[in-house]
Amino acid sequence: MSKMNMKNKIGAMFMVLLAAFFFVFPILFGLRIVLEKHKSNFEKTIGETQLVLLKTYEKGETVLYYIDESARLALKDTIDEIGLINIDLHNQSSIAEILTKFKLNFYEYLQKYPYGGIQLYMENYEFILDRNDKTFELIGKTDEKLIIGIVNNNAIVFKQNNAEEYEKIGYYYMNPSFRINIAIE
Repeated sequence: MSKMNMKNKIGAMFMVLLAAFFFVFPILFGLRIVLEKHKSNFEKTIGETQLVLLKTYEKGETVLYYIDESARLALKDTIDEIGLINIDLHNQSSIAEILTKFKLNFYEYLQKYPYGGIQLYMENYEFILDRNDKTFELIGKTDEKLIIGIVNNNAIVFKQNNAEEYEKIGYYYMNPSFRINIAIE
């Protein structure tokens, strides 16, 4: 009798596995088909929008860094063009000459930005020049906002440009003010 019980137990386990195979797997397969049909309703996976936001923030910080470096290089070029000895910050015409040359140099560097020129309006800036024995400082303050469209293809799209061509999630606002110190000898 014990061999009979053993055969019944093995047969019962086999029937459970067979039932699972014929009932559970087809249900899972059908559920997968239904979910695949509805997947087209969800264009993005979980977290994809957050990743786009983080990448836009990273690109925004890259733009701000490029603006800072452009200002630094433009100020250095301006000092080289005018000559350090000729710079007199107590003379308004000297300050005007420095700022005019700086703005031209700064604009040239901004136009070399790899993803298209950065459009900043110099008339919206307030510039403060200062010089001591070891450094020359330029502060550029503005209330103007630089706006980058947050788009799905991770492109850097400035709002002034053709931001309407892309599917936007929103906008990322930055203040492109800067403070540059250059060591002088």
